Amino acid sequence: MLFSECIVYLEAEDYYYAIRLRANKILYKKIEHLLTRPVERPPRKPIVPYESFYYQASSWDKPRRIVAKVEWPADELFPHKMECATIQPVNRCECSILRFFSLSKKI
Repeated sequence: MLFSECIVYLEAEDYYYAIRLRANKILYKKIEHLLTRPVERPPRKPIVPYESFYYQASSWDKPRRIVAKVEWPADELFPHKMECATIQPVNRCECSILRFFSLSKKI
């Protein structure tokens, strides 16, 4: 089953899902402002901004909600991680979706 067919099936059956996406130029462009280093002195705690937006890949039949997360570790000049996920349902909080993602990677 192709990725787009999988998403269509999950939505048709009314399942909740979170699927990690590979980063591409379009996704980077949408979160470019999150990848810019904050001007002030680096904080002692990590900065973890989230962004939610709609995106339609060429193989998808409609736009879907994407949640992106960028991690700026304390005392670092560059971000360590950038993650994007397409999710269902739409009414969930960005941080709760990506927290779920982080936990599922450890299993």
